[in-house]
Amino acid sequence: MAAALQLQIVYSGGTFTFSVEGEYLPRWEPTYKVAADPPVVTEMRHVWEFRQCKLISTTASGLWTSIGTLHDMMAARGAGHPTSMKLVRDPAGTPATLVTLGPSVYEALQVEVFEGEQDALTPRASWRTSAAFTLRVSAVKKNEDANGIVGWDQRVSYRYENGLAIIEQVTRVSTAEGTSAVAKARTYGTLAVGNFGSDYTFETNGPDGIEFVYTDADETSSRTPTVVECVSRLRRWGVSVGTSGPAGSPDSVGYEVLTRKTAKETITRYTISASGPSYLSWIASRKPTGALAVDELVDRKESWSATAVYELRANAQAAASGTTEISVEITGGAQALDYEPIAGGFQPVEFVGAFLAWQATVSVLVSRVGGTGLPGEMRLPGLLGEPWKLDRNASTEGEPSEVLEDDATDGSQQKWTRKALLVYRSAKAPDRALSAELRAAAPVASYYLPQAV
Repeated sequence: MAAALQLQIVYSGGTFTFSVEGEYLPRWEPTYKVAADPPVVTEMRHVWEFRQCKLISTTASGLWTSIGTLHDMMAARGAGHPTSMKLVRDPAGTPATLVTLGPSVYEALQVEVFEGEQDALTPRASWRTSAAFTLRVSAVKKNEDANGIVGWDQRVSYRYENGLAIIEQVTRVSTAEGTSAVAKARTYGTLAVGNFGSDYTFETNGPDGIEFVYTDADETSSRTPTVVECVSRLRRWGVSVGTSGPAGSPDSVGYEVLTRKTAKETITRYTISASGPSYLSWIASRKPTGALAVDELVDRKESWSATAVYELRANAQAAASGTTEISVEITGGAQALDYEPIAGGFQPVEFVGAFLAWQATVSVLVSRVGGTGLPGEMRLPGLLGEPWKLDRNASTEGEPSEVLEDDATDGSQQKWTRKALLVYRSAKAPDRALSAELRAAAPVASYYLPQAV
C-alpha cells in the first residue's frame, strides 16, 4: 500500500513508519518582532497533523505488538523518544526527504497529540487487525539576527519622585538552542547610563547593570538558557554621583546640609551617606575642606553602606586666633560701715568710719581652637592705667588648659581656655568704662612671668 508521502519517525531504535499513511494537514505559525519596521519573523512553528494513520496486521497479536512499539516510543523519556520526524516523497520509488523536523534546523520537537480512533474505511477491523491514529507533531525553526538573537521584546518606563527620574527598561530575549540568552541580555539589556549624565546611578547595580531571570532553566542537565527576562533601572539624584558604569559606583547616595546660626558663629553640618560599590570613596570625595569641628563616620561594612557627619564653623579663623571675655565688678569707695553689738538687750551701735578704697574685680576668659596651648598664644588683657593699681597678692592668673570633653579629631580642632581673676584698687572713683580700657590695652602673655611666651 504505497504512499506518495510518508511520515518517518526517527528514534534510537531506528525508523518507525505506519502501514498506511494518513491525511497530511500542515500548519505554519510565525512569530514576529513587531517592534521592527517592518515586522520580521523571528521563528516559525511547524505543525504536522496526520489523520487516519494505520497499523495493519493479519493477527491481533501482531497488531498489538506494533501498537506497543509505537506507545513505548512516544512515552519514553530521553533515550527512545523520537528525535526527528521526516516527510519523505515517493518512498516506494526513488525516495526523497522533503523536510526533517529536528536537529539542526528545527528544535523543540514535540508530540502534541497521539490519539487512537476508529478505522474510517473498515470500522469492524478497528483494534482487531487495524489501528488508526491521529498524530500531531510540532517543531520550531528560529531565525537569528546578526547579533545571534531570535526573539526580542523591550519596554521602557519613566516615572518621577520629587521631580527626579526613575528609568526602567524591561527586556525579554530568546536565542536558538546552544546560544546563551543570558550573555545576550548582559550585552544588550543594560541601560547606557553615560547617555543620561553623572547624576544617575544603577538601582540594578550588579556586575552587568541588570537583574535577570531565565525561564527555561534546567540546571540538572546544565542546559544553556535560551529565554531570559531582565530589568535595568536607573535613578537620578540631585547631586553628581560620577557614575561610570554598573558595580563601580554607589547605587544610592545622600547629601544633607544643615546651617545653624548663633550670635557668635555659623555652623554648617554635612551629613553624607552612600551604599553600594565604592561607597566609602564617594563619601570621602565629598568631605568638606577646612578645620572640622566634627568628623564622624559610621561604616556598616556588612551592607556596604556608611554615613558621615562633618561640621564646619564659618568663623573658624576668629576661633583660631582666640576670643576674650571680660567682666568687671566695682565695689568700695564709700565710708566703712559697722554695727557693734551691746549686751543687756540693747540695739547695736552704728559706727561710720573712713572712706574705703575703690575695688575693681576683673574676670577674664580666653578661648581658642587649635594651637599648642602656650601662654603667648592666649594673651591676657593689658593692665589698667592710673589711678588703678593691680593687687597681685589678691589676683590669680591661670595657664592654658585643654577642654577634655571636646571631640576634636586633630590638633587643629583642640579647644583651649585660660582664666584670670584680677583685683585692682584705687583711691579715686573711676571716670571711664574699665572694660573698654582693658580691651584697648596691649595684651600680655603673663602678669607674673615676664619671660612667658
